[in-house]
Amino acid sequence: MKKLIIFTFALLLLSFVFLSPVNASTRTNLHDYESHESNVTSKGGDFGVLYIPCPSGGKHVMAPRGKGNVYVNGVDVLRGDSSQCTKCMDVIVSQFSPWANGATKLGKYASQAFGNKIGTTVKLLNIDKLRTNTSLKASPFDGYTWNIHLK
Repeated sequence: MKKLIIFTFALLLLSFVFLSPVNASTRTNLHDYESHESNVTSKGGDFGVLYIPCPSGGKHVMAPRGKGNVYVNGVDVLRGDSSQCTKCMDVIVSQFSPWANGATKLGKYASQAFGNKIGTTVKLLNIDKLRTNTSLKASPFDGYTWNIHLK
């Protein structure tokens, strides 16, 4: 009787091992990625939208840097506050300070990639046009963390 129970248990175990599917999904999920400037998203798959704004991974971690000027076609078109990502070194010069108490928007702004940490003033040269931001909570700025305590 004991051998019959062991044999039945072993047969049941083997049937689960050999009859269960190894890969329940035969569909492959291919992801198409867009550039950083146009909000990185993924298409397809079962996981929703993938948004990775900072090329160094995750959200941009912005720190205050001081003042900045933006030049479009050699003309100084904006003087404002500068911020820099502490990970990828991208710089934003904006009309309104994101560091002001209760700040909700940047207003007119421009951004440019830098390879190193900037000082207390910066000039963004060769900018094609100014952009406008009306909400720090809207894309792409929902991918930014504004931390006044960073240096």
